[in-house]
Amino acid sequence: MKQARGYGIITDPALSAPKEIDTFTCAHCQTVIDRIPGKGPTDDAIGAWCTCCDAPICLQPWCRKRGCVPIQRWLEKQEIRRNYDEAMRK
Repeated sequence: MKQARGYGIITDPALSAPKEIDTFTCAHCQTVIDRIPGKGPTDDAIGAWCTCCDAPICLQPWCRKRGCVPIQRWLEKQEIRRNYDEAMRK
C-alpha cells in the first residue's frame, strides 16, 4: 500500500504557510504516523506492516511486543469485561 489513508494540516506561527502531510494510523494503538514523501508505511523510518490484521502499525516497542491486537478487538474485549462486571454486581 503506497497510498496514504489520512490527511493532516500543521499550522505553526513560525511557518509562513500551513504544512500539509499525508498520514497513516496504527491499527494496534491508533497512533497517527506522518508519511514521508516517497516512502511507504513499511519503510524503516515510518512503521511496519502487520500480516495478521493486514494493516500498517507504528514502531513503538510496546505496540509491537503485545502482538496483533487491533484497537477494535481490544475495545470489544473491554466492553465484554464491563458487561460481565455489571452482571456480577446485580
